[in-house]
Amino acid sequence: MSLTPLVTLFFLIGYCGCISAQILDIQAATDNSSITLDWSAGPDYKLTKADSISNLRRGFFVEIDSEEVTAGNGTSRFNDSVDDAAFYQLLADEDISRPINILCLHGVTMNGNAMSGGSPALLPLLQSEATSGLKNLARRNIKFYYPSGTHRPSYSLMSSSNPYSLVPGASTWRNFKAFAPLPIRLSLSFGENTMISWYLVTTNARQWYDKDFTDGAQDTMIQNLITYANESIQGDVDFLLGYSEGGSVATNLMSAFDEYSDYGPSHPHYLGNLKNLKGAILVNPFTAEGLYAAHNDRSLIPSLQNYTQSNYWNSFNDSSVMDPVTGQNTLLNHEGISDMPDEYSKENFSVLTLIANGEEILTNPIIEYITGLYTDNELIYYDGNHSLYWTTGVPSFVDDQTLDWIFKKYFNED
Repeated sequence: MSLTPLVTLFFLIGYCGCISAQILDIQAATDNSSITLDWSAGPDYKLTKADSISNLRRGFFVEIDSEEVTAGNGTSRFNDSVDDAAFYQLLADEDISRPINILCLHGVTMNGNAMSGGSPALLPLLQSEATSGLKNLARRNIKFYYPSGTHRPSYSLMSSSNPYSLVPGASTWRNFKAFAPLPIRLSLSFGENTMISWYLVTTNARQWYDKDFTDGAQDTMIQNLITYANESIQGDVDFLLGYSEGGSVATNLMSAFDEYSDYGPSHPHYLGNLKNLKGAILVNPFTAEGLYAAHNDRSLIPSLQNYTQSNYWNSFNDSSVMDPVTGQNTLLNHEGISDMPDEYSKENFSVLTLIANGEEILTNPIIEYITGLYTDNELIYYDGNHSLYWTTGVPSFVDDQTLDWIFKKYFNED
């Protein structure tokens, strides 16, 4: 049987491993589409894989999940695809590379399950693609973690009466209702609110921020993330990935590092697994403090000067976006939200920002301004829509560039 270059390279690595790890035997067989690895070794050694020449050069060998290994009488077997370059070694635990850990933060009306690629309860057709492309591309090299926000969002976030409704087509529906006779309009509004309430409960929709920050809710939110990172993640959190409101939470968390990094292990705000965070990937981030700053000081973003009298800016004073209880504008209620980068986070974190061209034309300059405050920042535009990210994800070329960015920042290859 002739061996492919892939298998030949495997034998070379396996032979070297045989000397240093005292491997008893290791064999490989292949056909046109797969490779089968058989080996015999002591229990202290695990099969690992580098899935590219770049990761071979980096020495980034990640352990093969034990559930993928078939154990026999003193031997083990692993079947793998050969569609890409792959390199294998049997290594002791202390020599195995830890996968990169990414903490993913969902947007309003989502939850951790939806961000991870799951389907909402009772709505199996709404399959999320938010991070699916990146996960498939990363394979074993990255572990993704998906906590959920602790607050239930208000139905006003999805109501067509809100000019910033998160539901695609809301503006068309709003215009239709505006011209309907009053009895029909009331009936449609009642039916819409009933459906929205049902949807929020059925899908277990969540958000990170509470409406009232006077009770220290921001500190509570940050503390919840610290607790999750320390209890649910093995090893350091290397990057954050925040979408929409989750982008605000990511920048908020990074802005807390200057204060929290001084706390020791005995302090409740000790960062623990978050202390070596390297940066964040922000997908269409919606930063309340940034919007407030831009709305009140147009000189911050020169490209917004021409929009002073636009309907977009005037709508910030529209009663439809006012909270009926507090009377505050729900989009500009930034009290207690510190999601603008401070001096520490500007200099110590790398940021990659992904923006859909379908974003409101005025939010794009605001996002560019805020993320541009980080010394190490990159920006990628793609054809897409803010609200549909969780169902369609991003184009494959964006996932490719994102994965490349992650590896470069993780291995300090700039």
